[in-house]
Amino acid sequence: DQGDTHIVYLGNVDKSLHPDAVTGSHHALLHDVLGSAEAARESLGFSYRHGFSGFSARLTEEQAAKHEKLEVYKCKSTSSHTAGLPNVLSVFLNKIHTVHTTNSWEFLGLYGNGEKSLYGASGATESSWLWRRAKFGKDIIIGVLDS
Repeated sequence: DQGDTHIVYLGNVDKSLHPDAVTGSHHALLHDVLGSAEAARESLGFSYRHGFSGFSARLTEEQAAKHEKLEVYKCKSTSSHTAGLPNVLSVFLNKIHTVHTTNSWEFLGLYGNGEKSLYGASGATESSWLWRRAKFGKDIIIGVLDS
């Protein structure tokens, strides 16, 4: 059993490291958990190395549990870019989610009488569209304050 795809989240990426070094640390972590460089290469799906540090990998439940138990994980490797690895913050199963909508206007019921009726296709009159009654957003200000 090769396991299912899991996401291993390591937190912030060390900006002083080259992205390839971050990927190298992901390989080293997998190597130590899986026992071989070849198994690590085969398991690694994607290396997140810019906005945050983490990776996707095919792991069994037991292998994922090993990652979850790692708090401050120190790699066995002595190469400079993998001498110390960041905390393993979380490991979770990658799930496929389906989108509820690709058209927010319809989903929110802005066309039609609360029905999903783009341009009144379900028989709603154009004057009853919420979007029209709201003057298509004219004079509406939407803002977010983050303090």
